Amino acid sequence: MAATTAPTHVSHHDATRAAVSTTALGACALRVWESKKDPAERLIYDPFAAVLCGDESPELPLQEEVGQNKEFWLDFIGVRSHWIDQEISEPAMAQLVILGAGLDTRAYRLPKLKDVLVFEVDFEEVLTAKATLLEAHAPVAQLHRCPANLITAPWEEQLLLRGFAKDAPTMWLLEGLTGYLTEEELEMLMTKVSSLAPAVSKLTATFVGSSMRENVTSMHRYLVSGPEQIETLLSRFGWTASVHRLGEVAEKYKRRRIPKDYGYFLVSAVRSP
Repeated sequence: MAATTAPTHVSHHDATRAAVSTTALGACALRVWESKKDPAERLIYDPFAAVLCGDESPELPLQEEVGQNKEFWLDFIGVRSHWIDQEISEPAMAQLVILGAGLDTRAYRLPKLKDVLVFEVDFEEVLTAKATLLEAHAPVAQLHRCPANLITAPWEEQLLLRGFAKDAPTMWLLEGLTGYLTEEELEMLMTKVSSLAPAVSKLTATFVGSSMRENVTSMHRYLVSGPEQIETLLSRFGWTASVHRLGEVAEKYKRRRIPKDYGYFLVSAVRSP
């Protein structure tokens, strides 16, 4: 029987992180609420979020565990989503790979991704449910779903089978992913990404700072001390990174609930020649 709701658990190689898909539901719920705001105030508009959440007024899972109020997390997701939308759209590359895609809807809602090859990689339970829930809607991009565990499965083979051009410059997106990997898993992932990314490819990613420890879930594993750690990590794999604090970006968007020094980082990187 086809899935009709987005999953809260997946077949994870680490049972203590099996509920990681719940975090995708939380981000999706916040996109629903952000989209309800006046057009002059909202940072994103995602008409597909309510379809995926199955509710026009969804609850926020894990809120009690991570602390902060709904308004804080609305600013958090609104700022993060808007910044990433701009990074991957200005201009859009011919290929976009979204690792740990979750309930991401950019292939449907961003006009600048029209005709772009978009590859979503995530657990089979998540992508199957999403495909079913969105079957009445057509993506603007050329969307290819690649169900796989990013750590234990050869997901790169699925990319190639679905038309991924290894020699073409590509945008790689790791939104809300790195914190849920161990350091060893993240290094394995970056090794594989870098092997598929020729010069001038770009990478957009987010990182959780150790100072944010009181606002993370029990499933978080990799926390960074600051921008220097992120830059050093990515440089080892051939990427030159520019790191921005979420709070500083939020200030530019006049979302001031997030402190300027808040320990969450938005990263834009370019593959070195």
